[in-house]
Amino acid sequence: MIPNTNSLLEDLPKISREQEDAIANEFPQYAFYKRIKNNIKYYCTSCHRWQKNSSDMRTFSTPTIWKHNQLYTCPYCGKQVVAKSAGRGHKTLENKGHFIVYTAYKQRLYAFVIKAYQSFYNEEFEPDYYLSNQYLYVFEKNHMQRFKWTYDSNLRHNTWHPLKTDKGLPQWSYMTNTGYEDSIAITPKQIYETDLKYSEMETFSSRAYTQIEYLIKYIKHNNLEYIVKAGFLGIANDIVLGLSNSKIIKWKSNNLLKMLGIRKQDINLVKLCNIQELKVYQYAIKNMPNADNIAEIVKIIYRFGIDYIEEIKNLTNLSMNQIFSYAKTIQRLSQWKDYLYMASKLPGGIGEIKPKNLQAAHDRVLAESNFLAKKHQEEQIQNRFKQLQPLLFETNELIMKAPESGTEIILEGKMLQHCVGGYVQRHADGKTNILFIRKKDEPDMPYFTVEVSNDYQIIQCHGYKNEATCAKPDEIIDFEKRYTDFLEELKNERNQRNAVCIKTA
Repeated sequence: MIPNTNSLLEDLPKISREQEDAIANEFPQYAFYKRIKNNIKYYCTSCHRWQKNSSDMRTFSTPTIWKHNQLYTCPYCGKQVVAKSAGRGHKTLENKGHFIVYTAYKQRLYAFVIKAYQSFYNEEFEPDYYLSNQYLYVFEKNHMQRFKWTYDSNLRHNTWHPLKTDKGLPQWSYMTNTGYEDSIAITPKQIYETDLKYSEMETFSSRAYTQIEYLIKYIKHNNLEYIVKAGFLGIANDIVLGLSNSKIIKWKSNNLLKMLGIRKQDINLVKLCNIQELKVYQYAIKNMPNADNIAEIVKIIYRFGIDYIEEIKNLTNLSMNQIFSYAKTIQRLSQWKDYLYMASKLPGGIGEIKPKNLQAAHDRVLAESNFLAKKHQEEQIQNRFKQLQPLLFETNELIMKAPESGTEIILEGKMLQHCVGGYVQRHADGKTNILFIRKKDEPDMPYFTVEVSNDYQIIQCHGYKNEATCAKPDEIIDFEKRYTDFLEELKNERNQRNAVCIKTA
């Protein structure tokens, strides 16, 4: 909050005529036409005058016959205009929109949030514009103040009321039909005349709504500009959405490498990362500082999650170098982890940490685990059956089913001869999600089995003998691609909900 907030309202800058014209230009423009013999006479709201469309106007990009609501280009001003018959009730025509108007004053950036209306209530065809104040944001390099335009019962008129929070603009609501996500930025370059000129606001986004969110973060952490300027836009976006924490970004440092906790040789790799991938990267180099295949390691860890790797470390007391030396691929790491987890639950515990024949050791503990499956698993899995319905997906040829019992999972593994039977407890505990892919014409016949993480990632998808005897069918490859997109949408919806919760907390 800026000290002495009342002083910000003294000699408050006003929206200029040029800015008002810029707002008007964002609205649709019209050509109200009348037919005169073989020609068209029309009033162009962009030209602000009557024009004629005659046969000698070769540049006029319209057909000879004008149609109501048809889009044309006026040859006089070059503006696209919507044709409106002059006799069809133009007084009911109205448009509205949200705008954020930036003004520089005394090195501060004033962002006026405006709701604007375009109407044609008068007898003429010239549009009227009405601007309604909504919010005002005043930014200094390290401070900000937010105001709301509201009625003051003492003054008996509307005035700017200071707000204590530093929250951003309200999101669009189905209940109130209000929101500012589609706000249009007017004169954003005014920022270059303020103390925020190095903020990189326009580099980050051209969307006005997002710009406000960015500046709120920037005044807290001015070195956010380094992240944006260097091209780490995915990370910057997650920071603005509130998906980061102080442990991931070292804000006290002005050195970009130290801020992000990255090695110089990995800059191009990290530029492609989001905040969660950066967290995985930091975890990887902390445990393997000299790794030269860090991209592959990050890919594997991100696929399974940090907790997954930590479980292996806890089960084996091995270093990450030792872990990735033994399990060099996603498939082998997954099988090894299955083996370790299942063996740890057996009465004798884990016998051999790094078995020479992993497949044989895996099959042995799998058989023992199936034999020792507990009754309460069934109740857990039955409860999870309902919870997993939002994860189900289908195509024209394939459907998905969630298991209703541990027996179903074990039977799936036996018929397809893979290790999903060892996942019964993890599935029951909600640590992972096992789903069945079936052909629509054979819904009860096991076909492929998919494991999905709680972070909406496909961990593995296997059919008979893990495709040891034949390659994955094209329909499964296509299904995986489409299901990945489906899961990404679910993940984005979750992140948006989380972002809303953070903003409203």
